Amino acid sequence: MRQKLVFAFEFGDHKYYKLDNKVNLPFSRFAIVMSLLERLSCGLDGSDMSKALDTIEKYLNKGIAHPNSAAKIGAVVSILRERQQNVIHKDLMLNIINAMTFRDDESVTGEISSTITKEKLEVFERLCDNEGAYNFFLSTNIERLNPLLQMSQTDFNELWRTSEARTKAYRKQMDFLLNEAHTGLPKS
Repeated sequence: MRQKLVFAFEFGDHKYYKLDNKVNLPFSRFAIVMSLLERLSCGLDGSDMSKALDTIEKYLNKGIAHPNSAAKIGAVVSILRERQQNVIHKDLMLNIINAMTFRDDESVTGEISSTITKEKLEVFERLCDNEGAYNFFLSTNIERLNPLLQMSQTDFNELWRTSEARTKAYRKQMDFLLNEAHTGLPKS
């Protein structure tokens, strides 16, 4: 399978590769990409979804009859609906690139190393910050991402910045609601 890799870019001491566009990803990576694409359509990564579900569960445990509890559950549902409007989710997009690229010291068909994954994500974030997200995604030359790169660089980067700001705001709201659920409901 390694002979089907195509050079994508170089950073630091490592070269990064992708599969030729005519070659399918190994099943384990394909499954990861499909899961990430599903999450992308929801605008949530795994930790955000878990936090939302934990918050709803805490308020349900406090009793739906309590008016504040019902209002807080409604707030979480509202946040989840708003998150679906996020076209680009930084963490999910970087994880998609992670699953679709291979570092020179990484197995192509074997187990995915959590250490290499973490290091790759750090590099990708750095490249997005230094070169701009649009240029980074363009440099990966992954054909499956071309529809995303059909917009102008300015539009893509604006969408990226807006998405990052929204994600931070949503996470702050969820942290507040979850913290409030743990510490107790205010008296109504």
